[in-house]
Amino acid sequence: MHAIEPVVPLQKTFSQFFKRARYITRSDYRQPIPPPALPQADQQWGIALLAPLQGG
Repeated sequence: MHAIEPVVPLQKTFSQFFKRARYITRSDYRQPIPPPALPQADQQWGIALLAPLQGG
């Protein structure tokens, strides 16, 4: 027996969520994205993790 997978209209779902959450009024998408506020140890871990991928 094969399970039937539901068809989910993702674009419609995301659009409705976006409207209902009012992200358009809470975020100024014209501004640059601020860097995440990470503790120093996490920042260093991330930099070390990505360094080989950036040729560093």
